[in-house]
Amino acid sequence: MWSTTYRVGIASVTNQETKEQTVVDLTKPPENGIVQYVSSNGTQVIHIEEGALMTSPDGNITMHTPNGDSTSVLPNVLRVQVESVAEVEAHEIEQIGDRTEHVLTFRGGGLLGCTLIKRRRTIEVVMHNLGFEFDHQQGHLNVQSTLGIAPLRLQRAMCASCICDIMAHNIYKAFGTTTHVLQFCDGHDAEYAYNDRGEFINQSCEMTRRPPIDRDGNSPIRLFCGKKI
Repeated sequence: MWSTTYRVGIASVTNQETKEQTVVDLTKPPENGIVQYVSSNGTQVIHIEEGALMTSPDGNITMHTPNGDSTSVLPNVLRVQVESVAEVEAHEIEQIGDRTEHVLTFRGGGLLGCTLIKRRRTIEVVMHNLGFEFDHQQGHLNVQSTLGIAPLRLQRAMCASCICDIMAHNIYKAFGTTTHVLQFCDGHDAEYAYNDRGEFINQSCEMTRRPPIDRDGNSPIRLFCGKKI
């Protein structure tokens, strides 16, 4: 399995000039000008004083800066999973023409942007200062938490298996309790609540009378011999 895991700006690479294998901290400037590396999975790394640019063979790009910031662009993702919904502080969903935009703000300031275009199978993803795992062969992205911020330790974590299947995500905070209320395209609603001490309070899931739709907003009415059934 070919996968990329990113939590800190450390990479095991091969120097393109000396062919020596080394471990480098991409958040720090190189000692001698511009240095080019290649990782074991073929990712090209250009390391300069202003930061480091990593480009994988399938077109994914990650930029690191000396102050520790990182920005990743993944143009062709099949599924975007958030490992723990509790890390999300805000989730905005907007429909713009044939595009659906999801923007998630994580605890500590990490940002996740997902763009889904109608009749297109893949998702465009932009991340800022987020730890993640990406399975290049399956096209599955697992987003964890803001870099440098320890994830909340909860007795039971709720995972969002694919962000683009969510129609609405509201977050309420009151009296030391946080509640996430989610509506999914397949017609079911979910509620997840916990307190400031990390204690699980409630998780429920129920089907509604709302008709299910797909990611493009289409009702799953099948066509048979050119007729709707």
